[in-house]
Amino acid sequence: MPKRSEISFNEKTVARQKPKDKRYEMWDSDRPGLFLRVWPTGTKNYYVALDRKTTRKIGDARVETLTGAWIKAKKLQGKFADGQKIKSSRNQCPTLAKYFKGKYLDFAKANQKTGAANVARVLSACKPLLKTRLDKLSEFQIEKWKAGRLKTAKPTTVKRDLAALKTALTRAVKWGIMTRIQRHQSK
Repeated sequence: MPKRSEISFNEKTVARQKPKDKRYEMWDSDRPGLFLRVWPTGTKNYYVALDRKTTRKIGDARVETLTGAWIKAKKLQGKFADGQKIKSSRNQCPTLAKYFKGKYLDFAKANQKTGAANVARVLSACKPLLKTRLDKLSEFQIEKWKAGRLKTAKPTTVKRDLAALKTALTRAVKWGIMTRIQRHQSK
C-alpha cells in the first residue's frame, strides 16, 4: 500500500498542486480527515474521511475556501460521530428537466412576470439537454444545442431561448445546485 502524502494545507499549497497522469490525494496534516483529491484534468476537490471506508466530497477547491471546507468537514464528522447517515452527493444533482419542472418553476411563477412561459420555452426548445444532470452540463453541449437550434429557428428566437436558459442556470448556481458550467477541454 502506498504511503499517504501529508502536508500542512494553506491556500497556496492547495493552488500549487499540479495534475499528474493519475488521480492523487494530499492529506492535511493539521486537520484530521480533510484531504484534497487532484484529477488528471486539473480539477481539485476537497473531501473528508468519515471512517476508513467512507469519504464525502465537500466541494471544488477553486470555489470553496480552505476554511469553508474545514468547517463543512467538521460538521460532517460530527454528524457521522452522532450516528447520522451522511448521504453521498453523487447523483443527487437534478437533470435540467427536473430542475425546470420543480424548484425553478415555482420560483419563476412567483418572481417573474412571464415565468411559466419562460420555463415552457426552455422545456420545448432544449429537448436534447433535458436529460443532462446540471453538474454535467458543459459549454460544449450548450453550443452544440445552439448550433442545431439555429437550423430550425430564427436567431432572435434562439437568443431568447438562450437568455431564458442562462437566467435559470445562474439561479441554480446561486442556490448551490451546481457550481458552474463545465468548460470544454480539448486535448
